[in-house]
Amino acid sequence: MGLRINQNIAALVAARALQSKQKALANSIEKLSSGQRINSGADDPAGLIISENLRTQTDSLDRNIQNNQNKVNQLRTEDAKLGETFDQLRAIRDQTLQALNTGAADPASRAANQTSARSSADSVSRTLRGVDTTDNGVDSSGLAAIGRSLEDIDLSTSAGAQKALDTVDSAIEELSTYRGNLGAHQTNNLEADIRRQSVEAENIRASESAIRDTDFAETTVDFVRNRVLLEANVAALVQAKKIVSVGAPAYQVLWRRIRQIWDPRPPGHCIKKTIILASNPLVGGWLRFF
Repeated sequence: MGLRINQNIAALVAARALQSKQKALANSIEKLSSGQRINSGADDPAGLIISENLRTQTDSLDRNIQNNQNKVNQLRTEDAKLGETFDQLRAIRDQTLQALNTGAADPASRAANQTSARSSADSVSRTLRGVDTTDNGVDSSGLAAIGRSLEDIDLSTSAGAQKALDTVDSAIEELSTYRGNLGAHQTNNLEADIRRQSVEAENIRASESAIRDTDFAETTVDFVRNRVLLEANVAALVQAKKIVSVGAPAYQVLWRRIRQIWDPRPPGHCIKKTIILASNPLVGGWLRFF
């Protein structure tokens, strides 16, 4: 390869390689620090689009899971209210049976049972009016009617006590059916949807992670390789720049000799200088040109 002064090709090649390795090293550092393989659209345009779509699906599933979980919590609250209501209905039924077994000769006991049963019935009616699960998937419009039916119980007579017993038994049966439907909807619909959507969200997150997240083992290997290559390119660039410094003294000598050729002195002196210049192997080619 010839010796050139105007263009140091070796230094240009080394500088271009150095710039490339600097960019690769910075990319590796960004991936390691962020934990993501894709930090901008330029890293992987197709992968970015796919991962963003997967992330959107995951967000939607998380919101659905949260909504269903809120519904489950509301149903559990209403079911707890119904559990207390059953305790009160059983208490009313016990008082009704007691009123039937007391007989007509004990009006004081009948009056006491009537007072206690009416108080419990009012409490049950208020509780049933406050239960609303229609928006959560279980129709609760008939609960208020059950509560109203209990407000008319009368234990002062045997006939009234018998009618009250039938009313309480019917209320217990209807509430048991409603509570069973409530539990079935919670278990078979809401909780099943939560489990299904949780598994789906987990699989989507795994797919997104495979596309977007950093493989630390692979990226660490790339980081070490790029750092070594960067240091090697720096050393190569330093050596390439020395090529110019090696050729500079010869260039200076050549220029000085050429000026001596055109020195305005007698012809014999000029020929002598030309002969001296011709004996220099570094400028033989230039002499042939002149």
